Amino acid sequence: MGINFHDGKNRHTYTTRIANDSWMEAVKKIVSIEKVTNAADIGCGGGIYVKALADMGVPCIVGVDFSQSNLDGAVENCKDYKNIYFKHGNAFDTLLEENRYDLVLARALIHHLRNIEFCFKEAHRILKHGGVYFVQDRTPEDCSLPGDLEHIRGYIFERFPSLLEKEKVRRHKSEIVKESLIS
Repeated sequence: MGINFHDGKNRHTYTTRIANDSWMEAVKKIVSIEKVTNAADIGCGGGIYVKALADMGVPCIVGVDFSQSNLDGAVENCKDYKNIYFKHGNAFDTLLEENRYDLVLARALIHHLRNIEFCFKEAHRILKHGGVYFVQDRTPEDCSLPGDLEHIRGYIFERFPSLLEKEKVRRHKSEIVKESLIS
């Protein structure tokens, strides 16, 4: 049983963490953050990574989520940031302007979607020519890694193998993601 993203009781579920410094450093190695003027985080949840992008120096960020409850939590989480905005939309129809964003982030999103091609087409629509689409999610192979300090879930899956099987089913294989991105 998964989390009910729309239940008001869960609006703080994705607001209580902060992005790890190593995540921000990894992004900076891939994206020239100083050149990013507008960014969009699709499936922004409670605004953790929207806030991280703002802390990295992105001047204007919009977070989009399909759950109004998540957005309510994100607004609270990011209330001290004047350069962060939120919009109710979804990965297939963000309701954002075409050809506007230098960076589009989809972090921990695609495992919730059956058809990732529609999500990728929407990201392509809103991304500026030459912009960066940053997709980060676990693959079935990643979920199968043995437990260690960097992969705590591996310990859980070793202890409860039936959870690993459920997790693998909802994850897209790397090859499928790559093929969908190319198309």
